[in-house]
Amino acid sequence: GLDGLLKSLSQMVRQYKAELLFLDGVACAEELAKTKTSFKKFVHDLNTVLGASGCTTFLLSSFVDNLVHSEHTMVDGIISLTELEDGMRTIRQIEVKKLRGSDHLKGKHFFEINDQGVSVYPRIETFLGRPIFKNSDSDFFLSTGVKELDALLGGGVISNSNTAIIGATGTGKTIFGSKFLLAGAEKGDTCMYFSFYEHPNYLIRKNERINAKFASYVKKGNLQIIWNPLLENNIDKVGLSLLGAIKRHKTKRLFLDGICGFEDCITDPKRLNKIIVALMNELRDLG
Repeated sequence: GLDGLLKSLSQMVRQYKAELLFLDGVACAEELAKTKTSFKKFVHDLNTVLGASGCTTFLLSSFVDNLVHSEHTMVDGIISLTELEDGMRTIRQIEVKKLRGSDHLKGKHFFEINDQGVSVYPRIETFLGRPIFKNSDSDFFLSTGVKELDALLGGGVISNSNTAIIGATGTGKTIFGSKFLLAGAEKGDTCMYFSFYEHPNYLIRKNERINAKFASYVKKGNLQIIWNPLLENNIDKVGLSLLGAIKRHKTKRLFLDGICGFEDCITDPKRLNKIIVALMNELRDLG
């Protein structure tokens, strides 16, 4: 019964000097309870015994929908794992429903389980959602790589800014972006080409027709090419991967090809504008 289980757990924690305990699953213990009150007493006594032993405990439990279990009111934290069906694929979701004494990120977030373990991707608009913008005293113009275009823009694009290049397929968006990165690489800036569509080898061959040094800049590390093929990505993973790469390489110029790639990664279209705003603000703050 529950009294025997509590005694057994207490003895094992002391015997092994355990600092971390996983109890899998609590539903089986609940079935041993004669009444709901006796199970609540078991959870309460378990908290007391393990707390006195300095042991952190995870109670693994299965439940359907939002059913409230008696142990939920007595624990310090509740982490919910669910699955979302998106077309023909299934996406894992995690939600911290309760965590006493913390300012945790509310709502659902995506996570993955693979050969490397568990990776959690917080919702970008929540994770980066801070309404601040660092006004820089060192704002200056950056060349687009095209002298005549710089003249049209009054000197180029302003540093720490975001500029959209809009046009149909074949109008030259990729060429303009490549010229902008090459202008930075020639000055010694770290530049990044973040693409959803074209393979790095193809990009290098195509851009060598514009500037024979393109491949050498890639080889030196002045120009990073990151390719995210449009398979079964999720937008939070892609966005956080982008920001992580920018921080690692201390990137000063970014060409993102293109925003449509983010649209294809998203499960809830209503989130897109918020995510783009959060990313743009973060890129400004990163310089």
